[in-house]
Formats: sequence, structure tokens, C-alpha cells
Amino acid sequence: MRSEQHAQPTQKREGYYYWRVLASGFGFAIFGVAGLVAGLVGIPILRLCIRDRVRQQAMARHAVQRFFQWFIRMTVNLGILTWSVENPAPLTRRGALIVANHPSLLDVVFLVSLIPDACCIVKQSLFSNPVMRGALTAAGYIGNDDPMQMLEAAASNLEQGSPVVMFPEGTRTEPDQAAQFGRGAANLSVRAQCPITPVFIRCEPTTLTRNEPWYQVPYKPMHYTITVGPACPAIDAAQSASPVSILVRRQHARVMEFLNRMAATGRPSPDR
Repeated sequence: MRSEQHAQPTQKREGYYYWRVLASGFGFAIFGVAGLVAGLVGIPILRLCIRDRVRQQAMARHAVQRFFQWFIRMTVNLGILTWSVENPAPLTRRGALIVANHPSLLDVVFLVSLIPDACCIVKQSLFSNPVMRGALTAAGYIGNDDPMQMLEAAASNLEQGSPVVMFPEGTRTEPDQAAQFGRGAANLSVRAQCPITPVFIRCEPTTLTRNEPWYQVPYKPMHYTITVGPACPAIDAAQSASPVSILVRRQHARVMEFLNRMAATGRPSPDR
């Protein structure tokens, strides 16, 4: 079955299509300029005015969240997209480990806009991006190049009460391809004794997927649906005779059950 994005040429383009192309370009330009200004001006001023590293990080994360909230409002007002959230309350819990699928470029923007003091695990290559690196570094986001350092840094954030956001696919899902989830989140959950809050993100029509340029705007405004699932409790490794590898596998299966069910049925539980 073809995805909606692949079927786009045969679909009738709904009103204001070319306006949405221009508006999308404007939105990405604003995003890029904001990142450069933050790195060249905002972050140096923050470090000059606030010497304490913990306060610097908290202020940077707050600024990122507020900018993402503004950016989403702007895209909605421009007619580029709409969105909705189901059961957002668990995202605001201190020390939450939030695990999500990754169908689109804007996934992290939506999630971080909803989560105060969020710490994100991101691709290491983004720290070399001149638009992104200033904000990522100031906010204390974690690169994924070294798995053990990544787990240690994430566990430290969880212990301090900061929510950690992970995309176990590591990159955006290819259209029409099954998602491939690593076990890093389950490993962190078992070792840090932290429950996992699974999140399923759906974008219809699909857009901004891997290797897809911004100007390939879908035939109608995209709609993001963010569904927060029930928490998967941490498995008590101290009370289990099974090796850690088995416990990680078991916790991973719990998360995958929710994400696979959402992908197949759009419902978080069989009785809903």
C-alpha cells in the first residue's frame, strides 16, 4: 500500500497549496535564523549574565520550549498544519523517560513544546550544525555517539528530575517501512529503575520524512496526532533472578506492544 505522500501526485491539491509552500519556506527560514541568533548572541549573553551552569541549562531549556510553542502556533496560524494531543498529563511528570516513534522532522518540536525542562537525546551530527549546536549544548542535550556515556548522562538527568526524550529509531522512519527500534530506552529504564512513558506520533498526510525536502508540501495541511500511552513500570532488577539482558528485552517488548498497536489500530488499548 502506498503512503499518502507517495500518492500525492494523484490527489487533488486542496486550497492555498502554493501559499503553504511559501509559508513552509518562511517557517524553516525563521527556525534557522532563530538558531543562529541563539548561538551567536543569546547563549553568550546567557553565560555572561548567569554563571551557574545548572541555572544556565534550565534557562536554555525553558527558552527552547517557549520558542517551540511559538513556532507551532505560527505554523498553525499560517495554515501549514493542525495538531492534537491525547492524554498529555504524563509528559509533565518529573523524571519521566519518554519514548516516541519518529515519523517526521517536527516530532521533537511538538514533544519538547509539551515537556518542561526536557532533555533530549539527539544525533551527534547535530552538534556540528551551526544552526543547532548552540542551543543543544546550552540546554544540555545528549549526543548518541557513545552508548554508555549516553545512558549515564540520561540517567543523571532522570535522577535530577528532568524528563528525558528518546527516539529509539535513531532517525526518521522511511515511508512504507516498518520502524526499527533499538533497546537503548529499555536498557536505561532497567538500569535507572525508571518507568517508560510511550508516545505515538502520527502525521497525515506523511511529510518531512527522511530524505524528503521541505518544499514537498503534501496535498492538504498535515495533521499531527500525539497519543501518550500508559506508563510501562520499571522492572525491579534486584528482585528478579533473570539477567539484565532478559529484563531489557522484556521492557522493550512492553513499549513495542503499545507502539505497534497504535500503528495498526490507532488505539492505545484493545478495549478503547
